[in-house]
Amino acid sequence: MYIPDSNRQIHNVLVVMESDRVDGYGLFFDVNALCLLVAAILGVSFLWWLPFVHHLSRPLRRMARYADEMEFETFSLVDKPFLHDREFSGARKDEIGRVGYALVAMTQRINRMLTGQRQFIRYVAHELNTPLAKAQMGLGVLECKLEGDERLRVQQVLRHIKRLSVLTEEVIAYLQAKAAMRTPREEPVELAPFLASIIQGEAQGEEILLEVDAGLCLCTDREYLQRSVGNLLRNALHYAAGSGPVLLRAGRKDMEIEILVADQGPGVPEEDLPSLCEPFFRGRAAVTHPGGTGLGLSIVKYCTEACGGRMEYGNRKPRGFAVSLCFPVRKKKDCCRSGDTLS
Repeated sequence: MYIPDSNRQIHNVLVVMESDRVDGYGLFFDVNALCLLVAAILGVSFLWWLPFVHHLSRPLRRMARYADEMEFETFSLVDKPFLHDREFSGARKDEIGRVGYALVAMTQRINRMLTGQRQFIRYVAHELNTPLAKAQMGLGVLECKLEGDERLRVQQVLRHIKRLSVLTEEVIAYLQAKAAMRTPREEPVELAPFLASIIQGEAQGEEILLEVDAGLCLCTDREYLQRSVGNLLRNALHYAAGSGPVLLRAGRKDMEIEILVADQGPGVPEEDLPSLCEPFFRGRAAVTHPGGTGLGLSIVKYCTEACGGRMEYGNRKPRGFAVSLCFPVRKKKDCCRSGDTLS
C-alpha cells in the first residue's frame, strides 16, 4: 500500500496481517454471510429439484407397490383399479409409462400362461385317470368271474394298470407342484397328531415307528408338509420293504426343527446320491425296485424349500437310508408370519 510522509512523498509499505481464525475476526470475510449464502443456494436447489425427483420417484414407488400387491400364485392384481393409473394404462408416453405398461403386460402374459398350464394339467389328469379307473373296475369284475390261468393273467394286467395309475398320479403331482408357484399358506401344525394321521394313511400294514418331542409345533404349509412326509414314507416302505420298521422322528436339533424318515433297507449306491433329486432319475433302483417314477424326492425338495426349509439325505451305517427335513426355529409370536415355532 502507498503512504505519504510528512514531506508528502509517497512510500510503498507492505502490511502483513495474521490471525488465529480463518475469517480474521471479520476482517477477511464474514463467515455468517457465507453460511447463509451456501444455505440459500442449497435451499433453492432443493426446491428446484424436488418436483423433478418427485416426478420420477412417485411412479417408481407405485410400480413397487404394484409388484408387492401381486398374487404370487396367479400373477393377478388384487387391486384392479390400480391398472387404470397413468403409469400402467399406457396413457403416460415417456419411458416410465412404457416401463409400467410393459410390467402390466408381462404379468398378464404370465397369468395367462399359468392359467393354461393348470387347465392343461386338470385336463390330462381327468383324461388319464378316468379310463384307468374304468379299466380297473371292469377288470376287477372280470377277475371275479374267471378262474385258473385266465384269472392270473387278469390279475397281472390289474397290477400293471395300478402301477400306471401310480405313475400318472405322481407325474401330475409333480407338475402341479411346479406349476402352482404359490406362496405357502402358513398355519400352526401340531406335529404329533399330524404325523400320526399321515402314518395311518401310508402304513398299509407296514410297521412305522413314530417319535415326536412333546408339544412340538411347526408353522408351515400343511399341504406341502403332508405331501413331503407322505412321499418320504412311501419311498421308505417301497425300497426297504421287509427290512424292518421305518422310523419317523420329529424333534429339536440346534436351532432347527428336524423331521427324519429313516429305513433299514440296503441304502442307495454312492454314485446315485448326487442325482437323487433330479426329476425321473432312478439309477439302479429301476432294476431292483421297478414301478417307481423318480419324482418323489424332487417333489419333497420343492415343497420343503418353498416353506423355508431344506432337505438332507444320505445312507446310514451299518445299513439304511435317511432323509431329514430341517426348518428354522422362530419365536411363537412370529408363527403366523413365517417359519416355525417351538411351543
